[in-house]
Amino acid sequence: MVKRIFPLVLAFVLFHGTGRAAPEGFEVTDYLTGLEVCITLAFAPDGRLFFLEKNSGRVSVVREGRLDPKPWAELKVDPEWERGLLGIAFDPKFSVNGHVYLYHSVPGSSNNRVVRLTEKDGRGAGAIKVLEIEDHVPASNHNGGNINFGPDGFLYITVGDGGGAPGRSQENTNLLGKMLRVDVRGPLPVRYKKPTELFYAKGLRNSFDMAWNPANAALYATENGPIGRDEINIIREGGNYGWPDETGYYSTHEYENPLWDFGLRAVAPTGIVFYPEGGEGGKGGNFPDDYTHNMFVTDYNYGRVYRIRLSGEGLDTIRKDDFSVWMEKGFAGTTFADITVGPDGALYLAGFHKIVKIEYRPGAVE
Repeated sequence: MVKRIFPLVLAFVLFHGTGRAAPEGFEVTDYLTGLEVCITLAFAPDGRLFFLEKNSGRVSVVREGRLDPKPWAELKVDPEWERGLLGIAFDPKFSVNGHVYLYHSVPGSSNNRVVRLTEKDGRGAGAIKVLEIEDHVPASNHNGGNINFGPDGFLYITVGDGGGAPGRSQENTNLLGKMLRVDVRGPLPVRYKKPTELFYAKGLRNSFDMAWNPANAALYATENGPIGRDEINIIREGGNYGWPDETGYYSTHEYENPLWDFGLRAVAPTGIVFYPEGGEGGKGGNFPDDYTHNMFVTDYNYGRVYRIRLSGEGLDTIRKDDFSVWMEKGFAGTTFADITVGPDGALYLAGFHKIVKIEYRPGAVE
């Protein structure tokens, strides 16, 4: 997962207290508190909020603002360092088949695994193995772990480089340091003869989160560098993102250049989401019109939210003036691992011990 999940004492020092006020018209509230290392959250098609607690292996659900006291599911996980329960994705036909996919670290092993559960009577049941990700080195960091369905109906999976052997990101003999694309519509577990059959892209260090831009259907992802040189990338099929040979932007480059290079200061970018179009029908938002299709990115090291406008014919350019720190360091008194948009148009952020909500309320008083 994120390369700097471990310094919780440092995080307390950095985030004790709050930063500047939210932008005019926006209100920040603690939506849910008292959580244990909340690492990922996602809204089901029916509007329920699912969130994962990394170390406990619990999948919990909030319905209409009320937390179900009983977990939707609870997996046995290896919680060491950056390992644990890390990713969730809803099947495109969830309303019909009830399938939910989870990415977790396997106890007593260095492996990670994707499993599929099926909702029955409001709970996840009948875990089936989808994919075993082997050969993770004993370092226990750089697990990746984000999973999401693309517009093409395939399941996309981010896998870290394993932490102790960065060269594996360039190798074709393993799944480490890759963005995988797998078809889960057939027999499970997924079968393949060579790892390259599952590659969508390679040369990644620890790509934390991904999101499809509705404006161009392209896939974007955050990427954690070694010490600084964190990135935002457009992930192209067959692309090689250069780790460990290149990090950050190169004027003369052999590999795919990042869309954005955060520079020498390590921020550890985590969640990424695009704000949807407003209006009736669909997952519309109520933010002002100039927020439509803006990219929002969270970071772990400073607890900030970035607002980013894309330009260029392929929406493959971020101009300096279009990149801004939208919410300053420590604005909510926590650090963040994920961000998504709710059915109500608000942004929901996974803080380690709480979920934070940012909503647009013109005339709101702090």
